[in-house]
Amino acid sequence: MAKKKKRDKKKISRNKSNPQEETVKKIEKKQSVKWYGDNPTKYLVGLSALLSFLVFVPILSNGFTNWDDPVYVIDNLLIQDLSFEGLKAIFSTPISSNYHPLTILSLAFNYKVSGLDPSSYLWTNLLFHVLNTILVFYFIYRLTDKKLMIAFVVSLFFGIHPMHVESVAWVSERKDVLYVFFLLLGLLNYLSYVNNKKNSKYIAIAVLFLCSLL
Repeated sequence: MAKKKKRDKKKISRNKSNPQEETVKKIEKKQSVKWYGDNPTKYLVGLSALLSFLVFVPILSNGFTNWDDPVYVIDNLLIQDLSFEGLKAIFSTPISSNYHPLTILSLAFNYKVSGLDPSSYLWTNLLFHVLNTILVFYFIYRLTDKKLMIAFVVSLFFGIHPMHVESVAWVSERKDVLYVFFLLLGLLNYLSYVNNKKNSKYIAIAVLFLCSLL
């Protein structure tokens, strides 16, 4: 009889939920979700990126302008040479009183692809803008403890806002979409660093900060 009572007590204790254990399990489950989220997250970030792309896709019919594009692209001999000597020149020569070698390097890759046809230059600007919209989504998503609709609204506002027209539609403003790309990657790595204090994340932040400056 006593043994039966003991067994019954054990069954009852097993059936009772432990609030502390449940909390730990919830935290572990939350942390196990990958940084880019579950399916609803992917659908919303995809929608934000798609709408941003559709709003800006008309820029692909643009050409070069006579304001800075001759200096940065049309008459810029630096972008025509990707040899070792050419790369040295890109990283040692300011353009129009600005030193941003990664911008010039990206324009050099465009020149390699399409010469002085503006198509690849504009495609690159647009793709960087769409990538930045995605990065804004995930930055806000993580900053707000995974609040989907806030991340969606903020990223969409960023993606379709007319203030970005100059940065995306004007080839010479490549420096804008490019530095924001590295800045947002740096911010995402900073959020990871705050959580786990890994030296690798700290180094990544420093490298991305440097790339953003360049």
